[in-house]
Amino acid sequence: MRPCRRHGFTLIELLVVIAIIAVLIALLLPAVQSAREAARRIQCTNNLKQIALGVYNYEQTWGSYPQGESSGRINPFGTILPFLEQNGAYNAFNFSAPQSRWLDCDVANATTGKSRISTYVCPSEVYQDRADSLFPYYWAATYGWNSGTWWPRTQSFDGVFGNTILDSQVNPPTGIVKISGLTDGTSNTLMITEVAAGPLVTGAARTRVSDCYSIPGSIAPVGMQSPIAPAIAACNAINWQTSPIPWTNSWRYKGYTWLEGSI
Repeated sequence: MRPCRRHGFTLIELLVVIAIIAVLIALLLPAVQSAREAARRIQCTNNLKQIALGVYNYEQTWGSYPQGESSGRINPFGTILPFLEQNGAYNAFNFSAPQSRWLDCDVANATTGKSRISTYVCPSEVYQDRADSLFPYYWAATYGWNSGTWWPRTQSFDGVFGNTILDSQVNPPTGIVKISGLTDGTSNTLMITEVAAGPLVTGAARTRVSDCYSIPGSIAPVGMQSPIAPAIAACNAINWQTSPIPWTNSWRYKGYTWLEGSI
């Protein structure tokens, strides 16, 4: 009787198996990535829900909404911390800091500013870096409060969380807003929204949402008091891949430290 001989895979068979595995991986990866992004989006939405609940509890406690800028120019992200179980970060604030714009607040509240509050960062943010050189090692927020019309058009902030510190640029300030002040009702008034932070590095790749762009002079509306329609048309004419970035392509970072007042 002849002995039974075992044969291994041939090269062709091995290549076929590898090809099948590669095809399966190619089919599965998009599904896995889609599932991961769906999970990140759920977390991002949950962050907004937690922030909204924090604002609601603040209003129930104090009878008004958190100010756009409280003492020390701390924005609502700071004042609602106790309602997000972040008492440690809240207690580290110096609300007696000088109320000048940015830098004094930066030094006085460095301990809290360098804390990463996960509720204030959307997991889908492409650039998960810390804030820019103006606020060294500060974390940014990927959400922005409704401060209303920006001051170049009205010389004031007319939103729920507008600028509440009187200065040369904002006059009069918004002041304290109560629920009765929302004439359109809470369900028709924006509270907070997602804001892409943008990169820290000047040479970073562009994305559709990462940068601010200068409007070319040929289509720019004339003056700060431009009507709405020409301003919208000028913005729609911007090409995110080629349009100029302010300050000779150096202003790549839209986000600010999460506690800074003008956010």
